[in-house]
Amino acid sequence: MFYEHEYNIIKSAFEQAQNKKRKVFVTLSIIFETLASAAMVFSYVKLKQDQGFEDFIPEVVYISVSVASILVLSWLVFIFSKKIFEKPFVEIVYKHLIEHINSDLGLNYAFSAYEKNNKEQIEKFLESGLFSRSSAFVKFHIKGYTDKQYPFDLYNVRLVQSNGQSTTIPFEGIYSIIKTTDQTTLQIRTKGKPYVKGLKFNKVEVKNYFTVFKPKDEELNDIDRKYMDIFKDLFNQNTIKDMYMSVINQKVVLAIKYQEDPFKKPKTFNLDVLNQISDKLLKEINQLNIFD
Repeated sequence: MFYEHEYNIIKSAFEQAQNKKRKVFVTLSIIFETLASAAMVFSYVKLKQDQGFEDFIPEVVYISVSVASILVLSWLVFIFSKKIFEKPFVEIVYKHLIEHINSDLGLNYAFSAYEKNNKEQIEKFLESGLFSRSSAFVKFHIKGYTDKQYPFDLYNVRLVQSNGQSTTIPFEGIYSIIKTTDQTTLQIRTKGKPYVKGLKFNKVEVKNYFTVFKPKDEELNDIDRKYMDIFKDLFNQNTIKDMYMSVINQKVVLAIKYQEDPFKKPKTFNLDVLNQISDKLLKEINQLNIFD
């Protein structure tokens, strides 16, 4: 839990980064507004010289419309200059959150934001076979260990596929990879089918809200049933919209799409918001202990 003095330190660091973004936006807006005003004056003078201008557009109407346009643009500049920009919020606030959690709980989580979408990143998300090849846009990435010292990577990611004509988003949410010692291959999912290159999967069990897949000619074993129970327990949370689990190459991959993104950009930033985000981050991290 954060206290007022801790919040003020984080807010100060965030405001410095935020102001850099605001200055760029406000500067560009002022330039645009100046050019727009000059264009209005020029067009007014030009039209004034044309015969019949006042019969077509009364002078008072033209001036009123011009002034109203400038006022609306000024209002928009003011509104957007107060908005929270997501990138500095994630880079600064989330980074401080993880540092605070590490210090408070004696842990050693590593944090990074907006990692590059490159071939290595794409292969990392392709390996589980939960989704077909997609570009990976990572908002944040947390590395650490579960209570029983299993290494994990937790991502907030959007997977995007594009064929040049249309774009689809097969997944957007929390994507976690946990190394394990379990020797089995399994997929459990609320929608879709496996995408594991070189392996053919069959449906082996269908529940009310999820389907279980095993490689062809393989039967469910005790390890698989353990993961099915875990999947069921996790999905019983009313906040989850879709969920996917892969167990392959001694890794468990859990992908959760929530009904409402718990890490969407807040409209305001205060102490309550800071503590809410901290609680949500800890919930996602601690949830991985279910695989211990």
